[in-house]
Amino acid sequence: TDGRLFVANQHDVFRFVAPEKPAGRGQWQRLALTLKPDQGINTILGDSGGALWIGTWHGLLKYRDREQTVYTSEQGLSDNHILSLAEDHDGNLWIGTLGGGVCKLAGELIVSFTRTEGLPNQDVRKVIEDRRGRIYASVSNGGLVEIVGRKAVPIRESQALPFSNFNERILQDQYGDWWIGTDGGQF
Repeated sequence: TDGRLFVANQHDVFRFVAPEKPAGRGQWQRLALTLKPDQGINTILGDSGGALWIGTWHGLLKYRDREQTVYTSEQGLSDNHILSLAEDHDGNLWIGTLGGGVCKLAGELIVSFTRTEGLPNQDVRKVIEDRRGRIYASVSNGGLVEIVGRKAVPIRESQALPFSNFNERILQDQYGDWWIGTDGGQF
């Protein structure tokens, strides 16, 4: 969001430090994270406020100014296994979990979307905001849902093959067209 570049493996996150001279080479700097053995990294997201969010096998980490804050089910997450992170145009953090559906972190308030709110199942692979500000979640073997108010509304015909299990393979391009990769081909 502000030109920072981060990469991660299961145990470390690195920030790219640009060279001081145009002809020089940059360096990768390892962040001083403290992870538990059961906190392997699945996903990372740099937000518009300058924080780095790290989704792990056991909770969500917020890393900012060399300090980290941990969010787990004790703080209100519906599940601790984080698979997907997205920030919407209002600065809310959307969290896709392995077994607890979708969570929305707005300030310090966490709101969960599960089967009770309409998810076909609670294994959310990707959360995405479209160009008009609508929030969608791809659900493993459950297609695509739109988060509308306090409900997860299934997108018509996305629960049928080949669209029911595209997982993370969805994006909207700069023209507003949707691209979906399925086991049956690219649409």
